[in-house]
Amino acid sequence: MSVNTTDLAALRAEIEELKQQRQELRQLNTYREVEAAGLKDELKEAKKDKAKVEQLSRVVDTMRVRELELKGEKQKIEADMRQLVEEKGRVDRENLEMTANLKATGNTHQTAIVELKKQVKKAEEKMDRLERNSRSKAGQNARISDLESEESDVPPFGKRKATSIVGLAKSASKKSKT
Repeated sequence: MSVNTTDLAALRAEIEELKQQRQELRQLNTYREVEAAGLKDELKEAKKDKAKVEQLSRVVDTMRVRELELKGEKQKIEADMRQLVEEKGRVDRENLEMTANLKATGNTHQTAIVELKKQVKKAEEKMDRLERNSRSKAGQNARISDLESEESDVPPFGKRKATSIVGLAKSASKKSKT
């Protein structure tokens, strides 16, 4: 049985070509594995980003709710202030009436004067307390709006940190109220 040298050379060339194809397939497989690993990393990062976005969304919702609460508190304080001003006016009128009555009758009872002074003092203390509360709320609102304005100046990647600081400030102001 004789083997033709041209057939042998053709077989060797075909073997070399198959070896070359096998090497190319191995390289291609390696590239695909590397690419798949990169895609897995990108998928993990995307999931992390999605979780952060959801967290920021919850923070924004909480901030909106707190803003509405603060508006309601402000309206309540303003109503209390109006009521106190009316009450003080009423007490002042009563005081003037009683003083006029005392002068008209010539009756200078110290107890009536002391009672009027007590009423005036109570009304003024209540008004002072409401004014302090109003200033306190205004200060908290100013701090929150300052933090929110700083948040708008922060670049997109640093914004997460600024938002969490605003959230911390708001939660601290909630705790200080209780």
